[in-house]
Amino acid sequence: MHTDPPDPLLVELADSMLERLPELARELAEIVSAAEPVLGDSAVVAAEDLYLTCRDNLAQAFRGLAAREPFDDTAPRENGRRRAEQGVPLATLLHSYRVGARFIWNALRGAADERGPRTREALLNHAETLWLGLDQFSEVVQGAYRDVVADQTLRTEREHNELVDALLSTGTTVWASADALGLPRQGWFCVLAAEPGALPGELAEALGGPVVWRRTAGEELGVLSVGRPVIPEFDTRGRVGVSQPYDRIDRTADAARQARLALAAIEPGSRQWAAYGDRPLATMIAGAGGTALHLAHLVLAPLRALPERDRALLLDTAWAWCESGGSTGDTAAALYCHRNTVRHRLNRISELTGLSWDHPIQVAELVAAMRAIRLN
Repeated sequence: MHTDPPDPLLVELADSMLERLPELARELAEIVSAAEPVLGDSAVVAAEDLYLTCRDNLAQAFRGLAAREPFDDTAPRENGRRRAEQGVPLATLLHSYRVGARFIWNALRGAADERGPRTREALLNHAETLWLGLDQFSEVVQGAYRDVVADQTLRTEREHNELVDALLSTGTTVWASADALGLPRQGWFCVLAAEPGALPGELAEALGGPVVWRRTAGEELGVLSVGRPVIPEFDTRGRVGVSQPYDRIDRTADAARQARLALAAIEPGSRQWAAYGDRPLATMIAGAGGTALHLAHLVLAPLRALPERDRALLLDTAWAWCESGGSTGDTAAALYCHRNTVRHRLNRISELTGLSWDHPIQVAELVAAMRAIRLN
């Protein structure tokens, strides 16, 4: 525990403690068991396990006092890992080390008092180093414990994700996965697909049903048991797509496809949610993927020759006109311009593209092209 030459008085004191090691280890095990009943529960930690742990940690502390060997963290590290695997709470484990540190100090002080004032003085002079060494035990235990918990968390998360992936498949493992995830096989369900951070943490409570999540860097996917064929209302911090309700858990794969399309049908930057079917045109465009965007660029290709500012002004005006239901007056009011300005901009798009705002199919082509660009 220190690098200074060992004090002969401390070496003698440490040797006397090592001679009493079995007795002291049993006594410490009893004290720890009384202080932390979890460690005294043989169903969690076997009595022999606790005794050996006390013995090994005491031996390391006493050998360090005699400076016979450098600090060896094997005993506290193995104890930290083993207790984490046994499910002992970290607070309990750390408290047991505080109990052990007091026990070691009291045992050393009692033995030093019996040996006389010189040994007692030597121990007091060494007290700070001794306590720093005992603190190091706790740090090692805590680090080892957290390493195991982190490994368990990763393993649990990996197993959870594998179950959700199976639930989202069309294979024969869907039923078993639902059972393992705590979802009923029949009832009413819906799937939520959200961009990261869009869903509040208390969403499960707000929706009122069991929900399992599959989270990746680019998507949060939730399978929710809703209890009835109604999509519940909820607040969102970003874009969220929701499938239509379905009544059998083996239909989750198709529902996930619906939820992802509903998400893709919402313009980027929005803070809203939409169910599959709410936005048919946008959903069809989202489902077409790159083909829709490629065709949109072909339809609007003549506008690409314009300066970016002019092109954006024309397209924003056309989109505002569509959202206003084709009302030139409402569009002008929304854009703070004259109705003739709106007409001029619409006519300019017609001249460049060759598509008329009076022809239903050609209007549909223009609207679809603009929607595809806005979604991407």
